[in-house]
Amino acid sequence: MGRPPRVHFPGYPHHVVMRCNNREHFLMDDRDRLKLLEFVGRFKSGHKAKLYAYTVMSNHVHLIWDPGHEVPLPDQMRDIMTNFAKWFNWKHTRKGHFWESRYHSSVIQDDSYALTCMRYIHRNPSRAGLVKFPWDYNGSSVRHNAFGEPDTLIDDLPSFLGLSPYPKVRQRIYRQWVESPFEQEKQKTIFYDPFMGSDSFRIRMLATHGLFKRRTK
Repeated sequence: MGRPPRVHFPGYPHHVVMRCNNREHFLMDDRDRLKLLEFVGRFKSGHKAKLYAYTVMSNHVHLIWDPGHEVPLPDQMRDIMTNFAKWFNWKHTRKGHFWESRYHSSVIQDDSYALTCMRYIHRNPSRAGLVKFPWDYNGSSVRHNAFGEPDTLIDDLPSFLGLSPYPKVRQRIYRQWVESPFEQEKQKTIFYDPFMGSDSFRIRMLATHGLFKRRTK
């Protein structure tokens, strides 16, 4: 059986994961990570999308991305992935695939669930044991949320802004929240499910898009 087609859900934030081919650690160099983020910013602007959070690990990338209504998400991700891969192969005089053939995406019900997902991806480097605190890691948008560090790529989630009307208080709340351990079941939902949200939202979306029967067999 072939793989299911990529679907486009305009107006919903998505958790997007792009993995390097064979889980190779191609993104070890900060300069390469910054170049990838340049491409992310270029196509975000060109496609009128929004980016709420990112974490660039050495062998995979997390984005919380709202594709907007103009260009389907698969086309947006193809532009980022293809153009960066061409640049990387040119820069490092290599040939072959940079990315796994397909990215993974989960549709997020609303920005309150997106805030939980943002916490998950910001915790990724510390959870992997690379740093003690999430904000010690280069290649993540966490310092924007935790300390107010300017990041021109980032659009603030309304749910993040709703933590407090006062920036310093909001940042302190987020720092405390992102440091706290993540519930195991919620972590599995964020990483593996095609839809993230309430049980009723997930069941409705699975049924609407013909996935419910396949997942419950």
